[in-house]
Amino acid sequence: MDALIDWENMAFKANVADVRNINNTTTGIKAYGGDHSLLRNGDIYLKEEFTKYQRIMVVWTDDRGNYYNSTVLETWLLDYLLNQSKGITSLINSQYANYYWGVWGYNYSITQSNVTYKTNKKFFLCNGQQNCGIVEIYGLKE
Repeated sequence: MDALIDWENMAFKANVADVRNINNTTTGIKAYGGDHSLLRNGDIYLKEEFTKYQRIMVVWTDDRGNYYNSTVLETWLLDYLLNQSKGITSLINSQYANYYWGVWGYNYSITQSNVTYKTNKKFFLCNGQQNCGIVEIYGLKE
């Protein structure tokens, strides 16, 4: 199991010491709430392409860091959905509460400060919408 989120790179891009802005000292949960405008309020950079793994496990929490939850995704399926979509694909969609984290498909383009970025990179998860915190994304091999 390998931790995939590139926290250092994200902190550098956001011009902060740490993008993990959810820090619950009672539960010990520290997470990225996606609330940095320089990261478009939820972009996630990975250390390597997620497709090098059979599955990814997204460990997440509510916006206050009260509890852990996780979602396991087959990477071939996530890659397929992101290839098909110009819309949003869910990394997290909780059936118990209104918690979600969606990313744009590979065919989506973003223009920010007169620069156009393509989201067709497997180490960049471009935020579409979110309402929770990401603790970590782990790559899982068989």
